[in-house]
Parts: sequence; C-alpha cells; structure tokens
Amino acid sequence: MDDSNLENVENQVNDSENVEVNEEQNDSAKTNHADDDYATQIAELQKRLSAADRARVSAENKLKEIDREKLDENERIKLERDEALAQVNSLQEAVTQRAIENAFLMNTNVRFHNPATALRLLDRSAISINEDGTVKGMDDAIAALAKSDPYLVKTEEVKKTGTTAPKTQGVKVENAARAALEKKYPSLRR
Repeated sequence: MDDSNLENVENQVNDSENVEVNEEQNDSAKTNHADDDYATQIAELQKRLSAADRARVSAENKLKEIDREKLDENERIKLERDEALAQVNSLQEAVTQRAIENAFLMNTNVRFHNPATALRLLDRSAISINEDGTVKGMDDAIAALAKSDPYLVKTEEVKKTGTTAPKTQGVKVENAARAALEKKYPSLRR
C-alpha cells in the first residue's frame, strides 16, 4: 500500500475514534436524562412482554382444552358407535332366533309332545336364514331330531277324557260323584 493511502486510513480511524469519543461524552450527558426514559420504556416493555406471555399461556391452555374435548368427543363417538353395533348385532341375533322358532313351530311334518323342549334340542348348526328371510335346512334338522329322540314325537292324537275307564263307567262315576255333592250341598240340585 502507498504511504498516502496508509495515512488516509489512519486519519479516518482517528477521526472515527474522535467522533466516537465525542458521541460517548454527549451520550453520557444524555444518559442521565435518557436513563429515566429508558427505564420507563423498559418497564413498559416488560409489562407488555409479561402480558403477552400470559396471553400465550392462556391460548396454549385453551388449545389443549379444545384438543382434549375433541379427543373426548372422538372417544365418546367411538363408544357410541361400538354400543350401536353391539345393539344391532344383538337385534339381528334375536331376529334370527325368532325366525328359526317360527319356522320350527310352523312345520307340519312332525308333531312334538313338547315343542319348546324339542326346539331347545334342535341342532341349529345346519339351519340358516336367507336374505329374503326364509329358513333353510329346518326340515332336515327336524327329521334328524325326530330320528334321534323319537320319544318327543307324537305318534297319534290322544284325546284326554279325564278317566281311563270305559265311557259307560265314567258316566256312572260322574253321576255318583254329582249325587254325593248334591247331597252335601243341596243348592246344587237342579
């Protein structure tokens, strides 16, 4: 570098140092006055900063609360959906059972002494319900039950008369009983 350039740079540095010293002196004089203004501004900014921090914390808490409510609402909705599905499945099972019972009771091929007991003993594994509601496999299941448990099946209709004696004896027994009651209770006489 040239000597002249070096001198120019040194002069500029010295000038800038002088300017800085002068500015510092001016600043120190102003500082006493400005310190009060700065302190006031700092206090005000700190108040605003703490208010902003409180607002931020409040907003974060509200956001967390909303997230919790949404999460709780989602869980509640899932629970309601699961309950509704369980209820639908239960109702479908009940409808299926009623359709099987109706098909069993409507069967005219085999008569049972006690249809409720026969229905409980019925093998339902081969019975299915079509989408149109018809029961498939009921005749085969009833035939298999009648074959495996023949004591459940009525062989012929038996009319109950109340006595096992021949009809003529039944009339005599009935008349004798009526006569005894009429004797004991005269108001029964005709």
